[in-house]
Amino acid sequence: MKPLRITRFLLLIPMATFFVWTFNSCQVVELVISGTTYYETEITTKDNQLIAGQIGGQRSSNLPSGTKTISIKTEEGRKKIKSEEIKYMTLARKNHPEKRQTLVYAEFKMPYTKKGEQKFRTFKNWQILNSVGDHLLITAYGG
Repeated sequence: MKPLRITRFLLLIPMATFFVWTFNSCQVVELVISGTTYYETEITTKDNQLIAGQIGGQRSSNLPSGTKTISIKTEEGRKKIKSEEIKYMTLARKNHPEKRQTLVYAEFKMPYTKKGEQKFRTFKNWQILNSVGDHLLITAYGG
């Protein structure tokens, strides 16, 4: 081993010990699960291309709801796709294809009051698609 690798390894031991004592077991398990969970995903772009692969791991297991770029690992390699170019994205946990969720990158308005007047802020976020009609999408969003 090179001296730099040995030094890094020796620094990791006290850091790991510190984290084990400061975090309770649930927090440690949650960090491990979030860093090692992969989702099978199918992305349909606005020009009707179907891109299949995996999303997750340490890079993107906690998909931020406002993320503007999706990184997906395909058979050809890793691809980055802008959220604006995606029509919808379907996620399923590995070995659980029956538990699929469809997400859309859609705009929503959040009301607020300023000087007695109601106004709206507009955001674009990834939202779970609950129901679809001819002219209506019912979605759910959580922070």
